[in-house]
Amino acid sequence: QGKLGGVSGTWDTVYGWVIKAYAHKSWKFVPLKLVKKKKRFHRKADEEIRILDHLRRQDTDGSHNIIHMLDYFNFRNHKFILGSKYGMPIDMWSLGCILAELLTGYPLLPGEDENDQLALIIELLGMPPNKVLENAKRARTFISSKGYPRYCTASVMPDGSVVLSGARSKRGKMRGPPGSRSWNTALKNMGDELFIDFMKRCLDWDPETRMTPAQALKHQWLRRRLPCPPRRDDAAADAEGV
Repeated sequence: QGKLGGVSGTWDTVYGWVIKAYAHKSWKFVPLKLVKKKKRFHRKADEEIRILDHLRRQDTDGSHNIIHMLDYFNFRNHKFILGSKYGMPIDMWSLGCILAELLTGYPLLPGEDENDQLALIIELLGMPPNKVLENAKRARTFISSKGYPRYCTASVMPDGSVVLSGARSKRGKMRGPPGSRSWNTALKNMGDELFIDFMKRCLDWDPETRMTPAQALKHQWLRRRLPCPPRRDDAAADAEGV
């Protein structure tokens, strides 16, 4: 889903490279920008994405020939959306999203726009810790002054407790309240305990406690021994004995 291939051209730009690739999902050639690994270039790319996202919301039926983003928007980390500083730990977040899609064949967090993207993250991971929100320039855009996600509706119960209920996305997809989506559901019941633990450590709200590449290499999901396939000579001997 959303795979690219058939690269047929490359052009150098100030911020990186633009390549011409074939999108198998839409059956069209599309431009794909590869951004140089420098923070100032990443910030510029983030600005362009925000502009495209705004234009896309104004052109819901595609009648104005606005450039639309592809499914790779789904790998975006919450720090892009909340306006926080980011660094190398963001790559581990992307790794988790990629592994989930390789396992299930579907994006883990298929957000329709940045509001929906954050709603999906909150639905799966629960509310971001205060430490993350305190360093986010755009936190109030998505989180109310009472600390509730704006996509949710807060209801006060007779005992004074507050219950959050989810809402539907622009395309009618239901997004539940914080932490209401299980990892088994998100992974379509395809992940075992070790894989789910690996995913949880990749998709940690806090980049300081998120798993590092070195820690990932030592994780039991990567280090466990799987049954070895039979050797060719053993398989041939078994066939002769039948």
